[in-house]
Amino acid sequence: MIISLVKMTRPINVFLSIITVIISAYILKQDLNSYKVIITCLTVAGFTIFSNILNDIFDIKTDMVNCPQKPLITGEISIKRAFIFSFIILILSFWLLFQLNSNSTNLVIFIILPIIVTYTPVFKSVPLIGNILIGFILGLVFLFTEASLTNKIELLWIPALLATHLTILRELLKDIEDYTGDYKSKIYTFPVCFGVIKSKILFLISTLLLLGWAGFMPLLLNLNLYYIFLFWGVFAPQIFYILYLLFGVKSNDYSTISTLLKIATIIGLGVIITFGL
Repeated sequence: MIISLVKMTRPINVFLSIITVIISAYILKQDLNSYKVIITCLTVAGFTIFSNILNDIFDIKTDMVNCPQKPLITGEISIKRAFIFSFIILILSFWLLFQLNSNSTNLVIFIILPIIVTYTPVFKSVPLIGNILIGFILGLVFLFTEASLTNKIELLWIPALLATHLTILRELLKDIEDYTGDYKSKIYTFPVCFGVIKSKILFLISTLLLLGWAGFMPLLLNLNLYYIFLFWGVFAPQIFYILYLLFGVKSNDYSTISTLLKIATIIGLGVIITFGL
């Protein structure tokens, strides 16, 4: 059962959320060993775990088609136990949250938590809105970290926008990958409503917009050469290769493409680190 619970937490996602906090703290020139940074990491990890488990509970019907290997589908763990575990994680996360300042607390209570709770049952089936909300959640990790460490939000808007845009792309691709299960479950994502081809075109347009505004941002913000090298030398080629697979080879292996996009997201975090150089 313990292994099943660990699977449900999605350790890679939790790890990425912690890395996001550490990157934010680095950009803000905070002591990475400080009490506030550690509590912020644990708080973000806790709410990420709660969100992932809650998503699995709400998504049972869809996962029967798209992800039949998940613990709730295979019967490795019951819905009741998963719910109890998520509730315990939520309580611990709130306890950690209240160790921080009021600005970060309000950001979670009034913005982040409502998005987490309402995403799957309400907004996931609304074309694009669900994708945008998931993007906001990752972007808000940067803003939450700045609020918790400095008690204000001033410097991390651009990293937050980068993370948000990248996540929207990843979620759109995931919707394309999950088309069959979502269609059978009557979850009206963008691919279900408008088709896979139009979804790919939207993915292309959104990707080019990302490369446009983020790639030429150094001209406006006087960013360092590290940013330019990582973005155009490492990140952009990965993105162009993904577009080549989607439109050049016309690959339907969305799982592989999704993995490549996750790698690009990790590289994107590396690009964001340069804001602190």
